[in-house]
Amino acid sequence: MAKSLLYSLQSSHCCASRSLIVVSREGGFITQNCTSCGKPRAIRPEHIPSALCTLCSIPMLVKVFNKNYAYICQRCTNIHMIYQLVPAWEEYFEYTGFAIPNLDNYSF
Repeated sequence: MAKSLLYSLQSSHCCASRSLIVVSREGGFITQNCTSCGKPRAIRPEHIPSALCTLCSIPMLVKVFNKNYAYICQRCTNIHMIYQLVPAWEEYFEYTGFAIPNLDNYSF
């Protein structure tokens, strides 16, 4: 399945460039990486672009589902895990490392 290029709705803080949403760790953790310098940054639901449900064509919500962000349709309960839609970080960026804030709250 081809991966989509999803760009954050927020520009990068480092270079004021577009940020590409990528899978940054096993288990489905995603970040937004600066397209100019590659620096990763945590992403919030409000920075993830909207998507229409593939089954009923209404806007889907971005919610946490099984500890990862997902597009969820309120009408038909269609679910798309975002980490399955976007490329892995190494396809576009060199390693820079990203510490997960509050790592004790995550379960991989």
